[in-house]
Amino acid sequence: MSYELSTLFLLGSGYLMLLFGIAYITDNGYIPRKIVQSPIVYVLSLGVFASVWAYYTSISNALENGYGFLANSIGISLAFLFSPLLLKPLLELTRTYQLSSLADLMAFRYRSPWAGTITTLVVLIGVIPLVALQIRAVADTANMLSQEASQGLVATGFCILITLFSILFGTSRRTGRTRHDGLVMAIAFESLVKLIAFLIVGLFAVYGAFDGLSGVDQWLQTQPELISGLKGTDYLSSFHVAALLFFTAAVAMPHMFYVTFNENNSQASLAFASWALPLYFMLISLPVLPILWAGLLAESNVPVEYFPVIIGQAYGVPILTLVAYLGGLSAASGLIIVITLALSNMCLNHLILPLYQPTANQDIYRWLLWHRRLLITALIWAGFFVYYLSGNTTSIQSIGTVVFSAGLQFLPGIVAILYWPQGNKKGFITGLSGGVAIWLWYLLFPLFSGNPAVTVETINWSGIAALSLIANAALFIGVSTTSTSTDEERGSADICALDTIRRRKRSGLVAKSPDEFVRSLSKPLGKSAAKREVNQALQDLKIGYDDTRPSSLRLLRGRLEANLSGLLGPSIARDIIDSYLPFSIVSQHGSTDLNVIESRIESYRSNLSGMAADLDNLRRYHRQILLELPLGVCSLSIENEIVMWNRALADLTEIDTADVVGSQLVDLPEPWRNLL
Repeated sequence: MSYELSTLFLLGSGYLMLLFGIAYITDNGYIPRKIVQSPIVYVLSLGVFASVWAYYTSISNALENGYGFLANSIGISLAFLFSPLLLKPLLELTRTYQLSSLADLMAFRYRSPWAGTITTLVVLIGVIPLVALQIRAVADTANMLSQEASQGLVATGFCILITLFSILFGTSRRTGRTRHDGLVMAIAFESLVKLIAFLIVGLFAVYGAFDGLSGVDQWLQTQPELISGLKGTDYLSSFHVAALLFFTAAVAMPHMFYVTFNENNSQASLAFASWALPLYFMLISLPVLPILWAGLLAESNVPVEYFPVIIGQAYGVPILTLVAYLGGLSAASGLIIVITLALSNMCLNHLILPLYQPTANQDIYRWLLWHRRLLITALIWAGFFVYYLSGNTTSIQSIGTVVFSAGLQFLPGIVAILYWPQGNKKGFITGLSGGVAIWLWYLLFPLFSGNPAVTVETINWSGIAALSLIANAALFIGVSTTSTSTDEERGSADICALDTIRRRKRSGLVAKSPDEFVRSLSKPLGKSAAKREVNQALQDLKIGYDDTRPSSLRLLRGRLEANLSGLLGPSIARDIIDSYLPFSIVSQHGSTDLNVIESRIESYRSNLSGMAADLDNLRRYHRQILLELPLGVCSLSIENEIVMWNRALADLTEIDTADVVGSQLVDLPEPWRNLL
């Protein structure tokens, strides 16, 4: 049975309209906030990772690699199962410093705009083929279902629709820092639709094609080669490398980084996802083998990966075909919307803004908004261009393998963020360049050469991916250990590392009040934007506009840098803050004041164990003694800032501790200023 192209078009456009409607009513408060911020919604939004690769390519992977098709589900599941070691500390880091992409994270950690730019370029080269893969899957399936469908026409129409909806979903607000609750809700719904559609097709494969589990078992008894193929997975090479690819993808792929960190609303949601997301991928993996076997039983002549959409036709159930088509459309559209939104922010922060920035006379928020829209459009049509050039000579399995192998190149840099403070920008850039060169020359170029004889199997993709990773790590370690890091790099490394509390010591700021902050920032941002940013930072910190304590001003400066980082990227934000809100003196790298050290220890207290926990308990005990002494105790920093003011002294002077800590002795009222 063949469907009219208009039917498929109406189904697809109607579904996208439904997604937009869900986003709209969510953003306008028609759905209770308790539901919108539910951990279940967060987990379902993470299901965006189950793109066309999981929906279609897993079928052909199961035929070729047996149980090896589970590598993608196992890899991403392991990343979330071990989230306390990787995702949780990265979440704290990205939320504190407003790091909205992997490029932001690399630029912040390695204190180099080049680290962010190179990361963006590698992600861009690697991910555009993934967008092309989604476009191709939609065009291919429409071509199979409709005799009047032209693949080029369908692809063009789909790109036009998805461009409009991506702009509406992702750039309906003037700032890039707020959570997109409507987008998250729509993507969660999309993940639920494709899961239900896939399960329905799988259930039909078992009970419609085979008349139940006993029928499946009887048929398998006649297929000994198929059974041996399932068990013949090469676990010691390709399976482990593939699992590592998808483990890294939890952070390295822009759509996963965006949903995991930018759209997270609490640590509890991430903890819930650590077991719920593996459950989601287990469920979406269950129908793969039954669908494969039902397609083989039907002796269909379509490519194996598209078995889900032809099973309904093969067994005379046309409605099942539309359900499967809708599931595939969900998988493709959800990924394109999220990945182009994430990539547009990354490209804007690390490719556009370093070269061209809005003037102080322009509305910076409107300027950023329109550039994001232009970038989203350009990225989607770049994917169409890659799809058009590659044609059907490169399999969708090969395209997916190339994409996720690119993400693997960031694994050494990601691990070093948390666990190797000695790594520096020279090592990171050298290692990444070496690994990417191997990936380009031996994997990307051969697979996109147009030669149908070149496939992921014939060129040993797993060996090439492993070699590129080893070369990357070796260069990273070698160059980092033989070169020196700057003070800025060491300071940033200490901020990121989990086992250090060191900070650079800093003195007071040149600006002495929030009002002076506004005047200073008016030069690069314009007066309106500067006032808005300072007020937002004061509100975030719960600091009054008249608070001029040095410690409060340092907190304000740090918060402004973090907020501007979310808007303009860490490199541009750091340049603006360093240029227009400088410190009067910056001392050498070393320990900082007691309050910062203690606040950092408190934030990681739940992770302390053994001797570290015992020392922390001793520290807390001694501090409590000082606070409860019947004698007044005041502790000063080297710059005469008050870092402790115990209860007895607060009672004696009638000056509250919260009002005085962080100020200087000269700020105290008489007679206490002269006495102390």
